[in-house]
Amino acid sequence: MDDKNLREFRRALRLMERFLTGSVKEDGECCGVTFNECHILMEMAGSDGIVMTDLSRKLGLDKSIISRTVDSMVKSGLIRREEDPRDRRKKCIVLTEKGNGKALSINETMNRKYREFFSRLDETETGRVLESMTYLAAVFDRLVSSGSGCCTGGGNDCICSDS
Repeated sequence: MDDKNLREFRRALRLMERFLTGSVKEDGECCGVTFNECHILMEMAGSDGIVMTDLSRKLGLDKSIISRTVDSMVKSGLIRREEDPRDRRKKCIVLTEKGNGKALSINETMNRKYREFFSRLDETETGRVLESMTYLAAVFDRLVSSGSGCCTGGGNDCICSDS
């Protein structure tokens, strides 16, 4: 791909990143949680629990950030630590009833926002957006999962860098 197309692709990603990050921060904060807490709640919603190292890997965040955030969420009653039934040396984190309620509230808020977004598109555009976003997310997931290059660790260096 030539430099002009790469610049345009990166510009488009930065625009999307600003919109999406702003949406999550705004909606998470209005629901009384931080950005990282919001991401943890969304990742855990509907699950039976997760080991912190797996959560760290899924979110692309450093284990120390996850640990501090989880500590705060335990104190606020959003999650609890339990012994991992598969390995007693590990602790599993699980959403409490309060945490499930918070996740549901954030999901409802985000669904309203994106319903508004999709209401401005016709059926063909909606299909193209869904197909493209699903594909792009899968590609990024493969990059992060493989640990290749600068896209690991959640630093967004590949998106934000001007080089």
